[in-house]
Amino acid sequence: MNSSYEDSERILDDDFSSTVILEGANQAGKTTLIKMLYIESIKRNNYPLLVSWENIKYKKIDTGLQRAYEEQYDNKTYEIYAQYDNSSKILFIDNLSSDKFSNLEIKSVIDKLKSRFGKIVITTSPRYDSLALIGMNQQDLLYARILPLGYKKRGKLIESFYRLTHQNVFIDKQLFLEETKKLFDEVQTILGDKLMPAYPIFIISILQSMNMMQPARIEQTSYGYCYHTLIHYALSVKAKVRNEDIDSCFNYLGELAFYLYKKGDEIQSLSNVELKKFHEEYANQFVSKNFQDMKQILLDSNIIVLDDEEYRFGYEYIYYYLVAQKIAAVVATDFGRNEIKKLCNNLENDKCANILVFITHHSKDSILIEEATLATMLPFEEITPITLDKGKEYYKLLESIVEQLKDNIIPAEIDPIKEREKNWEQQDKIEKNLPAKDEEDLSTLPQEIIMMRQAIRALEIVGQIIKNRKGSLPRTQLIDMVTELYFTAFRTIGFFGKLVTNTQDEIIENLKNDSNEYETKARMKERLNIFIQLYSLRFCLGIFSKVIHSVGLSELKEIFSEVAIKIGTPAAKVLSFSINTCYGRMSYGELQKIYKEMKSNPVVLRILKARVKSYLYNNHVDYKKRQQIAELFNWQVAPSQSNKQLR
Repeated sequence: MNSSYEDSERILDDDFSSTVILEGANQAGKTTLIKMLYIESIKRNNYPLLVSWENIKYKKIDTGLQRAYEEQYDNKTYEIYAQYDNSSKILFIDNLSSDKFSNLEIKSVIDKLKSRFGKIVITTSPRYDSLALIGMNQQDLLYARILPLGYKKRGKLIESFYRLTHQNVFIDKQLFLEETKKLFDEVQTILGDKLMPAYPIFIISILQSMNMMQPARIEQTSYGYCYHTLIHYALSVKAKVRNEDIDSCFNYLGELAFYLYKKGDEIQSLSNVELKKFHEEYANQFVSKNFQDMKQILLDSNIIVLDDEEYRFGYEYIYYYLVAQKIAAVVATDFGRNEIKKLCNNLENDKCANILVFITHHSKDSILIEEATLATMLPFEEITPITLDKGKEYYKLLESIVEQLKDNIIPAEIDPIKEREKNWEQQDKIEKNLPAKDEEDLSTLPQEIIMMRQAIRALEIVGQIIKNRKGSLPRTQLIDMVTELYFTAFRTIGFFGKLVTNTQDEIIENLKNDSNEYETKARMKERLNIFIQLYSLRFCLGIFSKVIHSVGLSELKEIFSEVAIKIGTPAAKVLSFSINTCYGRMSYGELQKIYKEMKSNPVVLRILKARVKSYLYNNHVDYKKRQQIAELFNWQVAPSQSNKQLR
């Protein structure tokens, strides 16, 4: 199995492998995928058959195929079907299992089927890794793994879901963009950074639970309800747990998660002996099923998986959700408060940060707000926040580079749907090139990096609290929290500016040792300056983007505007404008106002232009308004393709 990526739609292409074995984890969507391919193959004028591996008994292949044919076709006999040219016939086999067959027997069955079909597509589970050996010994056989959906496929699925749930309603094209963007952002928030795989079943479950949105407990947020629903589904549907036993299972899982949390080990797993010990301790406190029955429920639900003789939570989100629920339940006690403080003091650790994010979905206690807000202040409390006022330190770092960046043309016509797809495709490319997510040894990281991680995670957590509590916190408190969040972002950028400025000479000296003898120190410094300025601009925009996505919400437009006035700096004003136009429609009057205020500030104007262009590319903007904006920024409007052809 190589590490290249292929779109599943390619499987049906003539130049693709004639035999494809698709390995997929539980709930990865194996059956759904081959059913979709089945339908697509019909559209391509092929004659597919879909069979379960269980129905193809060794030496009784034709019996299983005939039964499948008679269930799926009604116009011709199987004998006639068998005579069709193999190139037009595709066989889909679901759930290949090596339980009852050796690899040689499986190979023999596949060989027999290859003489009857032009293409064979088979699904199997990861635990049958030995099947990969088949692929190594056969020509034109591809053994592939079904991966979670990338950004583009997630987006397309969300768009389809939205259309299906609004079938009888006229959908305004701009409203469609806004509503699907909102859904996409919410799904991304719940999926987290690989806390939950982006399998179709999870995305659809999230969308459905957001539609229902009836939290079981008043203190639980809408996001918390989504996580709760997913766990409930796993217990009731996958493990067939009766409704009256669901609460007991949740309690068992919560205690188990907290048991692992208290262990403090980096490896969050238990041997069978350790799991049994936990069960015995649990049974002394609570009424419970016997050990074997309880273990089977957990395994059947796939909430707990057996991996290399160790039991662990199948998905990180379940572990974090349950630990957070346990801490949230005791947050008013000394123990709970101490746990919150401990987590806030270790935000650079992904586990601590993730548990805190999940606690925000469970609790409305003031201690969480106090400690999380304090955590935003700590990393760079001695650093002066950037203002982007002319002549100030970070402004000077960016001044010369923004004058060199020329981008004064906008298209007359833009298709925001296609632009959004391009963005998703770009994100998919970036994602594919990222290294595997492994546990980091934080002790090896420089203190500066740890501090920046703390600040960025604090932005996420406070932003989530603000989103969750927007309707129950006083406006003054929301303004104070957003203000502190802005200052954290501005201090983080300021810290980065000091860092690169202070290490510039050291970098030049190191480069000098590696460069050729003909390059002068002045030339090296010039090249390094350009690099530092570009990177500093990118870092600034990156932190702004983090704030936008951490706290952005259309309902808080007035809050962001008030914070901009309260802080009063160009940085705060352009950031609030960016948030409000990312999560709402751009008013030309508001754009005129901020443009007039910032037109003599090239750095802020550059950031403003980038935001406006992003808006134009990602929203339906009528021609008149587009022309107004172009005139305001002195942009040239490129003629449309149709106009070019007419000429």
